[in-house]
Amino acid sequence: MVKYDLYQSKYTLADHEAIGIVQNVFYGEDYLKISLDEVLINYYFKDINDVEKIEIGDKIKVTGSFSKPKGQTNFFLFNYANYLKSKKVYYLMDADNIVILSHKPSLLNKCKRQIINRITSMKSSTYLKTFILGDNSGVSKKVKESYQTNGISHLFAVSGMHVTLLTGIILYLLEKVISKKRLIFLIVTFFLFFYMFLTNFSPSIIRATFLFILCYLNKEFSLGIKTEYILLYIFIGALFYNPFYVYNSGFLFS
Repeated sequence: MVKYDLYQSKYTLADHEAIGIVQNVFYGEDYLKISLDEVLINYYFKDINDVEKIEIGDKIKVTGSFSKPKGQTNFFLFNYANYLKSKKVYYLMDADNIVILSHKPSLLNKCKRQIINRITSMKSSTYLKTFILGDNSGVSKKVKESYQTNGISHLFAVSGMHVTLLTGIILYLLEKVISKKRLIFLIVTFFLFFYMFLTNFSPSIIRATFLFILCYLNKEFSLGIKTEYILLYIFIGALFYNPFYVYNSGFLFS
């Protein structure tokens, strides 16, 4: 069991204000869920028309009450608090008021916003968000339960399968027009890091990305390191970065 925090939160339970960049946002029927650095915010409203539109990359100020997420309620069952810590989220917040300080996102956030808006405009946007970005917030509880019953709930999580498929397609296309292997490697690596950003640095995508990079370097420089050792190094490195990854199913299954 992990008994220490690698990172100390800048917030405390006594705080009543959070300021940060919106990392993810979801609109429900009568609520708004926002991910900020270290805080997951819930804001309830009566009429969505009374709420100013908030998008990824916006800088906002939120006032409300902080609370700690519940830990393990039953022995050996899901621990929500540790799961959130694997995402570097330490507090929940019930918001009373949200003020948008800036509508000027960074270049990366602007690209991310446009991609998500493009996916949202498509017919099967809910499932495309799930399969491409690992965002299942729009999937109904009933559908999630049916997937769990059928044993295919893993389809809701982005994984090494996504990286392998996307990397394979990009490599195939680039090899048709570029002859230099190292240039192809750099382009694919850039894409994979951007994909990590799109998926909010999902542990499974981080593992798959670094496996691709290290396996390429191992082959390119004839290092002779076994693939299982490379996986072990990635595993150890990831846990040094965030020990709470051990409570993230995406990390364990990958």
